[in-house]
Amino acid sequence: MQDKVRICMFVLNPYVSDGRVRRTCRYLSSSGFDVVVIAESQSGVDDELEIDGVRVIRLASGGWPTSKGRFIKFMLRAAMRGAAIKAEIYHAFDLDALAPAVIASIWNRGSVVYEAHEYYVGLEALLGRPFTKMAWIIWEWLLIFIADRTITINNSIADKLRSRYGIQRPDVIYSCAENCNSKKNGLLRKRYDIQDQKLIALYTGILRKGQGLEILLEAFSEIESTELVIIGSGPMEDKLKEKWKMLKLERKVIFVGQVEYDELGDYYASADIGILLMEPEAENNRLALPNKFFAYLSAGLPVIVSDIPELRHFVGDYELGLVISPTKENTISAINNLASDKTLYQRCQANAVEFSSEFTWINEAEKYIRIYSELREG
Repeated sequence: MQDKVRICMFVLNPYVSDGRVRRTCRYLSSSGFDVVVIAESQSGVDDELEIDGVRVIRLASGGWPTSKGRFIKFMLRAAMRGAAIKAEIYHAFDLDALAPAVIASIWNRGSVVYEAHEYYVGLEALLGRPFTKMAWIIWEWLLIFIADRTITINNSIADKLRSRYGIQRPDVIYSCAENCNSKKNGLLRKRYDIQDQKLIALYTGILRKGQGLEILLEAFSEIESTELVIIGSGPMEDKLKEKWKMLKLERKVIFVGQVEYDELGDYYASADIGILLMEPEAENNRLALPNKFFAYLSAGLPVIVSDIPELRHFVGDYELGLVISPTKENTISAINNLASDKTLYQRCQANAVEFSSEFTWINEAEKYIRIYSELREG
């Protein structure tokens, strides 16, 4: 690439822990693009740093008493900062970052890429809030037609966006893991004194509603074959720890807290089973295909997942683990099944490794190059 093409990215989070966004920006930077990210600072002050060769400008959006105020402040500040960055392409990660990308692109006559990592108007947080949901639907409808290209993470969301808004079907780029690390290590066993004869089930992610976390705790009150490790933090953390104490799970369930993004691979490689029990009440949950699904498989972990379309398709077709309706009884049965049936466990483990060699981030990320080339060629 003779002259570096500048891409200005927008994301409403601090960037450092967003695995999909970091992988994308790192890949594009290593492929010769000049990548600038406008993200959110949660420290209360603006800052600027370089991560993996990517310039990250973080803008403080706090100081307003509501989440709506936070969104408006970020939108306005990010739009002004983005307009000052002369880029060919303005790329927004999710609906809450799309408006500043659109404004900056209009100011500089650039192209807009909208990348939807979730079906935003179907989020759990919008359940029971019809007026707020309608506002977001109108907002997305207004902006998605301005975008020159739309990208999403799976076929279910691509089809949903096409049918709801009547747009060209979005490009699908799966959130595959960047590296396969199926070589086991003893990190979790050594650090938390977990007995060799017990399996380690792993949950990673935000501790929030809709993730089956209370079901998991209830199930582990009756499971002896396996211990559960929970990595992450979030709005449900205090409630979960209260339940953890009430159920006397101190020797069965371990709360690790936040782990640095670059260290997560070692934790995955020291577990035995990946858990992904999304509760399907919210439409976004029903359509989901989370990053952690591919991360579990890249570490050679058989998975236990909810019976939702994308997970059912991959886990069923490739024999990667067990698909269940997320209830206490089903969770107990699935974990004990994998723990007791070595033939089943080893087959799923081998399939996970093979799957991860087929579905790779490098193959998926190459789609960005194609999309950008098509935009530049008009």
